[in-house]
Amino acid sequence: MPETTERVCVPRAVFVQYPFGRQLGLVGDYAGQRKICEDMAALLDEAQAPNAYRHLPYEWPEPPETTKWRPDVPPPIFSVRQGQEGGHNLLDDFKDEERAAYSDAER
Repeated sequence: MPETTERVCVPRAVFVQYPFGRQLGLVGDYAGQRKICEDMAALLDEAQAPNAYRHLPYEWPEPPETTKWRPDVPPPIFSVRQGQEGGHNLLDDFKDEERAAYSDAER
């Protein structure tokens, strides 16, 4: 998710337009997975400064209209981020002092 990655200032990242949870490609496609890993490592080696982002030119092999881009059940952080009712609030999992520190950082 390039927008989120850039917003939180990840120093280096590569982006691949693949379905959620399948960032390295198809199961069993060892050559394709290795190529993506090599391209990621190349960015680490070549980046001259923070905020180095690269969109890799790979395309998902299935037609876009038949590709399942998102899982049936969204990850828990999605409901917290979207403020959806009934979503699990991740702050509930923190100890009181941790929750307070996180809330202070948000202000």
